[in-house]
Amino acid sequence: MNFVHCLANGSLRDVQTYASPLEMDGKRLMLCVVHDVTEQKRLKNELEFAASRDPLTGLWNRRHFLDLLDKARQQKRRNDVDYSLLILDADHFKNINDQFGHDKGDEVLVLLARTLENRVRETDSVCRWGGEEFIILLPQTDISNAAHLAECLRAFVAEIQIPALPHITVSIGVAQHQQEETTESLLKRADAALYTAKASGRNKVVC
Repeated sequence: MNFVHCLANGSLRDVQTYASPLEMDGKRLMLCVVHDVTEQKRLKNELEFAASRDPLTGLWNRRHFLDLLDKARQQKRRNDVDYSLLILDADHFKNINDQFGHDKGDEVLVLLARTLENRVRETDSVCRWGGEEFIILLPQTDISNAAHLAECLRAFVAEIQIPALPHITVSIGVAQHQQEETTESLLKRADAALYTAKASGRNKVVC
């Protein structure tokens, strides 16, 4: 058995217990061996976190997000539940790195990550897709509601002010999963919408 054990001083420890029947001097007893596995559990959690999270922002990484997309696709096939994607890219981000340094660039990425997390639902999943690009999975969301959220995010980011840095804007591509569509196809359509948003002047939402 695995459970949390409270010590006499009130501190909590994760323990793993093995139990076996035992007979001594004609008495039937139970022999229990208790292992303190608190440190092992902590290390395991750290490894699991590192395997699924982006080290800079703490958002889901690409590998874990692809698993989430696969689960969303399976749920769509079972229950016919719509879901949509937003792909966001920070406009002219290279200029920030070149003019102000990578430390400031990292500060902007972390700020964007926290902004996205705080402006979506608990059921939504935000991922750092790579570089200055983020992606959001919106379960039970059709294209119109996804587009509305994308526009709210775009407008909110455009109002952010960071001392000694220029205004930040994002371009956003939006796509809703189509019946029997592969995850690869959905990602390509969302990415194509993002490319159109950037090619048409940036700081825009394209569905």
